[in-house]
Amino acid sequence: MFLSISNKKKLKFVLFGHGYHICYFAKLLIDNGFKKPVIITHPKKNHKRDRQLLQFDNKLYEYVFDVANDLKIPILETKSVNDKKALKFIQSHGCNAGFSFSCRSILKKKIINHLSGKIFNIHPSLLPKERGGGTFSWRILQGKKNIAGTIHLLTEGIDEGAIIIQKEKKMNMVKPKPIDFMIKTNILYNQLLSNFLNYINKNKQIKTIEQKNIESFYLPRLYTEINGAINWSLSGNEIERFVRAFSEPYSGAFTFVGKKRVYIYDAKFKSSKINNHPFMSGRIINISNAHGAKVLVKDGILTIKKLRYRNNIINVDDFLSVIDMFSTPTNLLYKSSTTVVNVSKMK
Repeated sequence: MFLSISNKKKLKFVLFGHGYHICYFAKLLIDNGFKKPVIITHPKKNHKRDRQLLQFDNKLYEYVFDVANDLKIPILETKSVNDKKALKFIQSHGCNAGFSFSCRSILKKKIINHLSGKIFNIHPSLLPKERGGGTFSWRILQGKKNIAGTIHLLTEGIDEGAIIIQKEKKMNMVKPKPIDFMIKTNILYNQLLSNFLNYINKNKQIKTIEQKNIESFYLPRLYTEINGAINWSLSGNEIERFVRAFSEPYSGAFTFVGKKRVYIYDAKFKSSKINNHPFMSGRIINISNAHGAKVLVKDGILTIKKLRYRNNIINVDDFLSVIDMFSTPTNLLYKSSTTVVNVSKMK
């Protein structure tokens, strides 16, 4: 199948979503002589969490309202991109193409049909694999170290549209965290978005590839404050990967010391020939300023140097003693593994 995209002088994009890439693409359109786009995003109050987690690095995150103001781009905030207000906004600005960047609503037929099916999405995997959200955390849990990106046509199905461009690379890191995947993926995304505009600049027909649903798999978005509960009955390597999957830039995997909820960002595992009984898992056997807390798990020892309690990052030797142990209530473990959070309600 071939896709024909109008000459850039006739194109007017509406951009759906938030974050670094929607801002990057808005600037890229303007720099390449396209008409100024318009933006539809979720309410300001729901941007708060991302700003707190990511705004320390402008190569990782940009606040869409600030960029829209700087570029004098019209922007609409709405709970759903499918409401009448959003469609009226698109119509009033004469938009005839769209691009989605981590949009928190699934676009419906009304919007898709109004834009004649010329709505695109960018996704951080080699589709049809890894549809859904929480991609980098799931990838760490699976022990993978690849980065990828796909630009595809947007449909009502989640990440199901025909593929336009995609690319994959391997990461040269021993134990990457989500922030490492984000930084590397941002660079890859920039290349894909530039290539996409080059197709349009050259008035080329784009050959699309239909996704094979039989090869797909879907995993839901994760919300660290709910899904990040540490299960101390797992093996040491599994716990280490779990901690890393919810580490920077997220708030950290969590557990308890007594009734105090603590967050762990980093852990190192060393296997042992001694087969510890599961009853021993989570027990602290040694603490030092230089080496941190040594914690028993069923197949060895996990070492933790720092953790967060409330809003403070603290050294473990200032907070723990050898009579303490880490544990997570069963009800929170069940909630962690079964809850799928509605991302549109995240603040």
